[in-house]
Amino acid sequence: MDPASSNEALGVTVPGDSGLAVTEWSGDGDRAGPSVPVDAQAGQADPLLGRILHHFRVEQRIGAGGMGRVYRAHDLSLDRPVALKVIAEQISADPEQRDRFIREARAQAKLNHPNVVGIYYIGEQDGQLFFAMELVQGEALDAPLGRGERILWPEAVEAALAVAEALRLAHERAIVHRDIKPSNLLRDRSGLVKVADFGLAKAQGVVTGPTAAEAALAVTAADSAPWVPGAQPGHGSGSGSSDAALTRQGAVVGSPLYLSPEQGQGEAVDQRSDIYSLGATLYHLIAGRPVFEAKSAPAVIGMHLGAPVPSLRRVAPEAAVPKRLDRILQRMLAKDPGERFQSWDEVIDALQGARPQAVASAGFVVRGIAGLVDYGLVAAPLALFGVFGVVLAGLYYQLCWWLWRGKSVGKWIFRLRIRTDENDRVGFLRCLLRLVALWWGAIVMSVLGLITWAVFGQTSLDLSDPEVRPKWLAVVLIVLLVLTAVAWVLGFLWALIRRHKRAWHDLWSGTMVVYDLPEARGLVRSRAAASAWSTGAITTVSVASGAGRAAGTSPSSKSPPR
Repeated sequence: MDPASSNEALGVTVPGDSGLAVTEWSGDGDRAGPSVPVDAQAGQADPLLGRILHHFRVEQRIGAGGMGRVYRAHDLSLDRPVALKVIAEQISADPEQRDRFIREARAQAKLNHPNVVGIYYIGEQDGQLFFAMELVQGEALDAPLGRGERILWPEAVEAALAVAEALRLAHERAIVHRDIKPSNLLRDRSGLVKVADFGLAKAQGVVTGPTAAEAALAVTAADSAPWVPGAQPGHGSGSGSSDAALTRQGAVVGSPLYLSPEQGQGEAVDQRSDIYSLGATLYHLIAGRPVFEAKSAPAVIGMHLGAPVPSLRRVAPEAAVPKRLDRILQRMLAKDPGERFQSWDEVIDALQGARPQAVASAGFVVRGIAGLVDYGLVAAPLALFGVFGVVLAGLYYQLCWWLWRGKSVGKWIFRLRIRTDENDRVGFLRCLLRLVALWWGAIVMSVLGLITWAVFGQTSLDLSDPEVRPKWLAVVLIVLLVLTAVAWVLGFLWALIRRHKRAWHDLWSGTMVVYDLPEARGLVRSRAAASAWSTGAITTVSVASGAGRAAGTSPSSKSPPR
C-alpha cells in the first residue's frame, strides 16, 4: 500500500508537506477506522505507533511526506484527540530547518482565532522534534478542485471572508503567511474554514527570497511528492499544472500558482502579498482553474509579474459571478501592491459587499411614501415654471442621486438608498438612465401631446368637436395616451408583487432601492449558501459539465444534483 492510497482510504487531508494542520474525515461522522500499522515505504511496522511522546499516545498514522509524518494521537493530560506532526530525523538534525519548523509552530500559536488551526504543544523526545495541533475533521478547499469541481461563488466568498478575518489578526501580530492556497485552507464538518501551515510565515517587511535552507526544503518537499487530496494530473484544471508539479521545477518560497509578484521577485512583503494570494485562491475556487497556468514555476511566476489577469466573468461565465466581485478580484490581484486593497479591513468590507443580496430591499409602501415626498418637492416648480419646471425637477433627481450617493430628500427621511444590481454606488450615467426609466410615461405622454398640438392645434381632444379631424388619428392618440398612463402606473405597482420590490424602472436601469441601515448589511444572504455553510455541506459544480451538487466533507461522497 502506498501513502497516497492509504491516505485516500482514510479520507485524510494533509495540506502541504510542511503544513501543520491535518483534517480527518469519516463518512458516518465518527472517527476514521483503525489504520494499518505498516510503514508504507519500507513495509515495516511503524515504530511510533502505540508509543507515548511526552503526554501524547500515538494511535494511528494519517499522513507522510518528505518533511515527516503525521499521526492521530491522544492527549493524555487533557483527554482529547490531536494531530501530532513528527519531523523527519534528518531535518531535525539540521539547525536551519529545525528553526524553520519551530518558527512555524510559534507563529501559528500566537494566533488565537477560530479561523486558525490551533497549536497545542511543541516538544522533543529521543532526538525527534514534534508538535501537537488541532485535529480538524473535514477537508481542504483544494479537494473539490482535485475532483474537477469548483465552488459556487457565494460560498467561496464566505470562505475568503473567514480567511481574511484570520489574516487580519496575523497582520496585527506582524505576521505574513506567505503561502495562502486552497490546500492550506481547511473546512471542518460544521463549515468553519481554518488557515493552516504558517511554515513560511515571517515578520512583515522582510525580504522573501529563498534562503539555501528554504530552497532545499522546497526541493525536498517536491521530490517527495506528498499526497494532496484528489490530486491528479492537471490538478483542478486538466492542464497538468498542479502546484506540486510546479514546485519541482524550481525552489520558491510559497506556491507558484498563488505567489504575489513581489514575493516571486524576492522583495520585502507585507499583508498585501497575502491579499494577492487570497485573491488568486478565491479565483481558483470559483473558476475551477488557476489565474495563470504554465509548464514550469518560472513561467507561472513570470505571468504573475507581467501578464494581465483574465476577467473571471469571461473565464468562467457559467459561474455567474457579479461584476462587483470580478472588480474586487482584479484589485486583489493588481501587480502593484499600491493598487491593491491596503488593509484586511478594506478586503473584508469589499467581500461583505459582494455577498449575494448583502442588502435588504426596501418595501413597496415605504418606497411609495418616500416617492410622494419627492413629488411634493417638485410639484411647485412644475406648476409655476412649466417646461422649465420639468428641467428643475429632473436636475433635482439627477443631482441628488448622483452627489448624494443614491439618496433624495424622501429617501433620506426614510433611510433608503439607490444601488446598482451589483450593490455598487450609482454613477452619473446610471442615475440618468434611471431618471429616464422613471419618467418614461411622462416623456411618452409629452411627445403624444406635442403631436396632438401639431396636428389639431390643441392639447386636449374632444371627439364630438367637428374640427377634430381626422377622427381616426385622434382616436389613436387618445388610446395611446390611456395605454401609456395605465402601463406607467402598472410599472410602479409591479414592485408590489415582485419578491425584491423592484418596479419596471428599477429593472430597466439595473438599480434597486434598499434600506440604508448598517445593521441590514449582510443580513439577507443566499439561502443556499447559508444552508450549506450551516450544515457543513459545501455546494460544488463540475467544471466540465456545470452540474452542481452539495458535497459533504467526504472527498468521495456522492450527493444528488441540486
